[in-house]
Amino acid sequence: GHKEREAITKMDGSESVELRVYKEGDANTVQVARRVKERMGQLGKELTDAGVNLAVLFDQSTFIEGSIDEVVANAWQGGLLAILVIALFLRDRRATTINGLSNPVSVVATFFIMYQMGLSLNIMSLGGLALGIGMVLDDSIVVLESIYRHRSLGKSGREAASTGTSEVGMAVVASTLTTVAVFLPIVFVQGVASQLFKDQALTVSISILASLAFSLALIPVLAARLGSSNEAGESSAGVKTRRQKIFYGAPAWILGKLRFVVHAVFLFLSMLASPFTRLFNGSEQVVYRVYPKMIRAALAHRAAVLIAAAALLTVSIVAASGIGVELIPNMAQGEFYFDVELPEGAPLEITDEVLTEIGNEARAIPGVE
Repeated sequence: GHKEREAITKMDGSESVELRVYKEGDANTVQVARRVKERMGQLGKELTDAGVNLAVLFDQSTFIEGSIDEVVANAWQGGLLAILVIALFLRDRRATTINGLSNPVSVVATFFIMYQMGLSLNIMSLGGLALGIGMVLDDSIVVLESIYRHRSLGKSGREAASTGTSEVGMAVVASTLTTVAVFLPIVFVQGVASQLFKDQALTVSISILASLAFSLALIPVLAARLGSSNEAGESSAGVKTRRQKIFYGAPAWILGKLRFVVHAVFLFLSMLASPFTRLFNGSEQVVYRVYPKMIRAALAHRAAVLIAAAALLTVSIVAASGIGVELIPNMAQGEFYFDVELPEGAPLEITDEVLTEIGNEARAIPGVE
């Protein structure tokens, strides 16, 4: 029989059939979208031969993947900047290398634990990882600085690693646990807050705890092995014999080349950044000269400092009261839509003509796809 037509679907001015694919409630949006597009690729040639063109009108995974890529880029850029800051302050190739290993080791350990706990890579978990990348180096810096201080006193690598680590071990554990104590309780919060921030809190806590284990277990070993070889009481023959034992056999060539590459990279970067490092060192000397004077001035005018601090706190509280409150920030996904309604009783053909004209006008706007 005949059925009266009630809807017309068009794409780029041509009539089409719209097929919507919805995922199950517990399914992963990106994985479902990838599988659908794989299936479309398999059907594409077959349908094209039949005169049917396939196209994706709306893909929710695009925004998710774009956001994830942006967070990943921010994470590795932040890690690289953290290593560069360490290089500026420590001014030691071996110390920078040892500290730089904290990031990849902690990230790998975090991914492994996330997989075991069933956590996915999303904006919140990767945001937590990016937040934790800057903090995973803290423990390593403290432990390594303590070890190098004992080495400067003439102790051997093994003795300096043992003494230096045990000297600051409890302080490092305490400082790390205080940070974990801030984030971890969010895991036990109920409702929407738990759904939003649980992954972030777990990721930050896991990455920081992984960095703690790395700083207390691997940093001492690396510092004892890869530290300066100019120790008191160690002859060049002894150094050569020890290196022969370390780089003996097949790994010798690989490790030797790796060491050469690392040295060459650091040399190139140091030459490239020499103007900036000179400027930084000059600024650092200025700070060393000015800071003691500022401290003495603050101690001499304690009442004024306290009054200024109280005034700033009051201004901050007043300013905070005027800040808006919302559940999550507004996010632009690069898409928009609009509805067009004609008077009651307008024929479908007239509605089609009006929408076709509007579509042609919208398509002519620069920046609209």
